[in-house]
Amino acid sequence: MTTPNLHGREACKTADPELFFAEDITKEGKRDVAVAKGICARCPVLARCREFALVNTDHGVWGGMTAEERLKWRRENGVKAIPRVIHGADHRHDIHTRKTGAA
Repeated sequence: MTTPNLHGREACKTADPELFFAEDITKEGKRDVAVAKGICARCPVLARCREFALVNTDHGVWGGMTAEERLKWRRENGVKAIPRVIHGADHRHDIHTRKTGAA
């Protein structure tokens, strides 16, 4: 699975990756999701990230939307199953180490 080429302009590139993959069922998780969405809101590549996320991801906050919000959008817009799905910790590690350069 490849990630969108956002040319290093994404606002999240230096943010804590865990903010974008928090479980929003806890108070802390809801706070993290709100923080992640706030970072997305000021991102210069928000639209491109969201476009990618709507058809390629089912975890985390991408393009200012949670996985549940993207699922709702897909249902409302007649978009069927995601052909390529990003799953869990392996992706979380991959994408955010790419962004931050951390190992």
